[in-house]
Amino acid sequence: MRSETFDFPRAGGEIQRIQCVQWDSWEDLDFVRPEPEPRGFEELCGLYRNHFVKPYPWIFGQMILFQLPPRARRQGDYTSKALGRFCDSLAGCAQILRTGVTVKGGQPVFHNSRAKDLYLRLAQDGCLQLVCGKAPYTKVIPFGGLPGKLSGCAAGEAGTQAAEPGTSACAAGEAAPELVSSAGFFLMDCFDIATPYDAVGTPFGLAVQNGQVLRPPLFGREALIVRRTEADRIRPAGKEDGVPEADHAAQLRWSVTVETPALEDLEIETCGRTFVPGVNARIFSRPAYAKTPRGSGTDIVIIGTQVKAVRRAGGTMVPASGFVLRTEEERGAAADAILPGAAVTYHGMEDVVFGIQCGNSTVRGGEPVMEFTSPFYHIRRPWETPFPPCLYPTDHQKARAARVALGADEQGRPMLLWAEGAAKPGHEPGQDSCGASLSELALLCAELGMENGVNLDGGGSAQILLHGERSLSMTVRTGPEKTPVERAVPEGLAVREAGK
Repeated sequence: MRSETFDFPRAGGEIQRIQCVQWDSWEDLDFVRPEPEPRGFEELCGLYRNHFVKPYPWIFGQMILFQLPPRARRQGDYTSKALGRFCDSLAGCAQILRTGVTVKGGQPVFHNSRAKDLYLRLAQDGCLQLVCGKAPYTKVIPFGGLPGKLSGCAAGEAGTQAAEPGTSACAAGEAAPELVSSAGFFLMDCFDIATPYDAVGTPFGLAVQNGQVLRPPLFGREALIVRRTEADRIRPAGKEDGVPEADHAAQLRWSVTVETPALEDLEIETCGRTFVPGVNARIFSRPAYAKTPRGSGTDIVIIGTQVKAVRRAGGTMVPASGFVLRTEEERGAAADAILPGAAVTYHGMEDVVFGIQCGNSTVRGGEPVMEFTSPFYHIRRPWETPFPPCLYPTDHQKARAARVALGADEQGRPMLLWAEGAAKPGHEPGQDSCGASLSELALLCAELGMENGVNLDGGGSAQILLHGERSLSMTVRTGPEKTPVERAVPEGLAVREAGK
């Protein structure tokens, strides 16, 4: 594994620090789930209060932030008119609070006893907080599986959080990864939470590992797709031209492209049935649909690899972190066999070694991408259907932040780039990095040899830990020493040594 850091001069005496890490095999790259932070809920409430509402009070309304205590967070078979048959008690509690509580003047107003009892129990257990802006609306924000610190994974700390199929939890007894970094987007701000099925901390966007689709593609965004080449089967044992054998292997083994995968191109299997969009099923997802249109049949709400709810077709809320699949079967054994909580499997990407869908592409065919080529929601267009991340900066040329990009060089070898962000608070020009716009990131990626690449989650999440250490600093810093403050995230990328 090779790592270099660079200082690039910028106008006005500013500088931009970059770390670029390269290694040889995409097979060593994995998705990892960190151990949840014990005070994760309190930290996220503090993030809402200090970094969202305090600087932008007129954007945010009266927010009810809650999680369920472990004894109450369970999977079951529940029923409600709004949600249909659903499996997650968190969604049911979110719906009760959405319909039964409003906040006025910083105080809850209850519209029924069920909502009041739930609110007071959660508050008594330390599982509910009010964070109030100045906008005149109430928003209920459930917190799902709490995120954790990637530095724990880098240190080899044990984790107990259940990993999605194909992902790795930070497990006891495993060797610490050589490298850990931020990964894709997850539901974060209040505008991301569109339905009771959605919860803060839910990752979204395509994730593929060794042919297994861990999460389906959403929103028509670009993704980095890695496949084996046919020549991989005839890799040479050695060469006489002085080029290392590993370099020849890399030239032959990987085809790395930026593509725009579509959910409609996958077959979706659950409960022993296979649904083919356009044949025996139809897909509804954001931003085209906030609710499903009227029609016959059954709506199946899916997030990641799980059926979240089953409901009679028409008026079903489309989750921000998933989609709704409609089958024309309205009643009978076939439709009734689809159960909330059932596992979902996707077919159609078995040839993909690794895939990730997050932000805009940075480089395509060696050329920097200097404008948005993937769709994003604009917070100043509230009449449009929101889809996450809703507070993503939409100025490609000027909006600077910490950035992370993943891609491949001309030989198809993986490379990861971290552009350090400006210190918050206390940025000192010429001493601290100024942060990179998406256009600046694209130029940096191309200059450092990236042939194809995509932007990953950045801002306060951006980091690379190599052998447990950071070469650069995270954006949020505290105290006179500007000590970095690590943001908890639900998922990261990890590179392990071959065979470990």
